[in-house]
Amino acid sequence: MEGDDETRRLLREIRDAQREQLAEYRRVTERSLELQHRARSRYLFAIVVASVALCASAGAQDARAPEAAPLITILEAAKVSDLAAFKSAYSRRIRDDQDQADWSNNLDEARTNLTRMFGDYRLADFGFAFAGGPERGRVTLSHQGTPQFDLAVVKEDGRWRLDER
Repeated sequence: MEGDDETRRLLREIRDAQREQLAEYRRVTERSLELQHRARSRYLFAIVVASVALCASAGAQDARAPEAAPLITILEAAKVSDLAAFKSAYSRRIRDDQDQADWSNNLDEARTNLTRMFGDYRLADFGFAFAGGPERGRVTLSHQGTPQFDLAVVKEDGRWRLDER
């Protein structure tokens, strides 16, 4: 009988030791899962921050987008009164329209409107978004992150031009 008691005692010790090991394994596993969750949260946060940073810098990136080129030309030409550059930003259809024949007046009107809308603007204040296809679409102009208006653009001879005034 004494052997049976000793066996039971040993079995209880083994059982208790296994329970302690299992409890420790659970603690380690829970801690590991917690660390993984925190790492995933930090990773997602980093992705969000990177996305926001990319969106914030989109003004600089999209300013060089080929579809935005005619709007940039208009902004620059109106600022320095460059009639030739102003006219060249428009499509052949607009340039040939007799109702648009007074290009000097058109430039003055654009300069007045842009100054009224944006004050003494800088190109860095603007962002652009393009929606459309490989030959035509619309470019939305944003000022300091706020969309203002969009204009039709068309690709002519490999260059984007405004197709509405």
